[in-house]
Amino acid sequence: MKYKIAQNQRILLKLALTPQMRQSIALLGMATKDLLEYVDTAVAANPFLKKEVQYKGTERGIKASKNKRELSDEYDYRANIPQEENQRLALISQVRMLGLEGKILEAAEYLIYEMNDNGYIEADLKEAAEALSTDLGKVEKALEAIQKMDPPGIGAGDVRECLQLQLKRQGKRTRWNT
Repeated sequence: MKYKIAQNQRILLKLALTPQMRQSIALLGMATKDLLEYVDTAVAANPFLKKEVQYKGTERGIKASKNKRELSDEYDYRANIPQEENQRLALISQVRMLGLEGKILEAAEYLIYEMNDNGYIEADLKEAAEALSTDLGKVEKALEAIQKMDPPGIGAGDVRECLQLQLKRQGKRTRWNT
């Protein structure tokens, strides 16, 4: 009879949710009305919590009464949607969705960062091409791509060009844009 000594090793990966994580997941899935009821019952059950609870959402249409909190009809559902604060980031995301090739995309991003606060590109395209070590044609293609983006008129050199781009986008012709 042969005896064999063997040693085995096994790796086991487990995902364990702590009670706090489970409670957080449950709270995130609740509707506002259900969440308010849950908070009210928690305040009633726990003597260490204050009876007067201030909800952060009261200015957005949640009416607080003495015993019951209910949602008003004036609730603004768009209040919780984050707004884009940096317009350059919005333009960068638009440019990246266009599917431009490497150097043209790089030139477009460069021109967006060279824009002033009014959306005008006052930088010289030849200098931009030299700074990016590329040819002028790719920088011009990047500028054309920027000028086709929203809002209409973005990427113009001055007010006149901005208005011409807007009229061109609407399909109107004037004696200035041919």
